[in-house]
Amino acid sequence: KYRAAGKDGEVATTVEGKYFSVELPPSTAIRVGTGLDRFCNTPSYAFPWHGDGIPVPFPS
Repeated sequence: KYRAAGKDGEVATTVEGKYFSVELPPSTAIRVGTGLDRFCNTPSYAFPWHGDGIPVPFPS
């Protein structure tokens, strides 16, 4: 789980989530520092666009 993210020299923004996105205009380069907590979510094969689950369940 990401806790915070911020650009060099700026105040960090609180994220508190599994994912975050960054939109950059063309020809832009930045360095983003993040803080994160490991092993705090249940393991999953889901991608960020699947939300909280995967679209096809595995057989039991």
